[in-house]
Amino acid sequence: VLQLKNKPADRCYALYFEGVYMNAEVIVNGISTGVQHYGYSSFLRDVTELLRVGDNEIKVKVDNSLQKNCRWYTGSGIYRHVWLIETADVHFKHWGTFITTPKVNVDGASQVRVKTVIVNESDRNRVMEVNVDLYEKADYTVAVAPNTNCNVHLQPNEEREVEFLIEVPNAYLWSPDTPHLYEARMSIVEDNRLVDEFSETFGIRSITYNAEQGLLLNGQPIELNGGCLHHDNGILGAAAFDRAEERKAELMKAAGFNAVRTSHNHPSEAFLAACDRIGLLVIDEAFDG
Repeated sequence: VLQLKNKPADRCYALYFEGVYMNAEVIVNGISTGVQHYGYSSFLRDVTELLRVGDNEIKVKVDNSLQKNCRWYTGSGIYRHVWLIETADVHFKHWGTFITTPKVNVDGASQVRVKTVIVNESDRNRVMEVNVDLYEKADYTVAVAPNTNCNVHLQPNEEREVEFLIEVPNAYLWSPDTPHLYEARMSIVEDNRLVDEFSETFGIRSITYNAEQGLLLNGQPIELNGGCLHHDNGILGAAAFDRAEERKAELMKAAGFNAVRTSHNHPSEAFLAACDRIGLLVIDEAFDG
């Protein structure tokens, strides 16, 4: 049961499931929001129109009867985090932000490209200011590229992508030996009022390959010394406890690996974040059956 003390008209609500195994049907106050068949990918359900002030009954029905359906231990039911996401009616789109590094220079300036989608779920035209600030992850007080902004005009129920190309002088590059991270802090402002904010962590690096030198990371040849890693946590089962996911990555790094292949499906967000932080390259497999 989810209890809402109030429900302002200018707020939007969504349920975000990081993983439910499998054939998961989400039912809110007796109304089905659909079925997510694949058990390893995260999914979002807009429940703005379904929630009410007071008690809300949320059911998740799982059908995992077709066993054995994998060559490994799958677990069953809700085994990763579930979030209630509340935003304003103008907000950053879920899964709508992409950060790339089109120019990586060891000695000079690198470029960071931030693309993000703004959604207007209100019934009127809106003019929003979108800001992006880059920070070094190790020191939140040092701004790399402050006050990069633009104005976005949105019609009712419109979404629009905005793009920022930011120069970063003397950037610290990400590699397994030096896993330097940056953070992009994004905000939406209307009439000097903060409407929504979002942050994303990333590394600045280049990845290329050719027949003569093989795989190049930041222009230097690198050999992958890695292993296949399943999603479960041994005797803890399939449940993706944050610390267990981090520990799994830390054990791989301590054993001398610089890469992992997620076998054979989407890993948890906690595991991927740990790989970024400690310096593990990831071949992120989607499925194999």
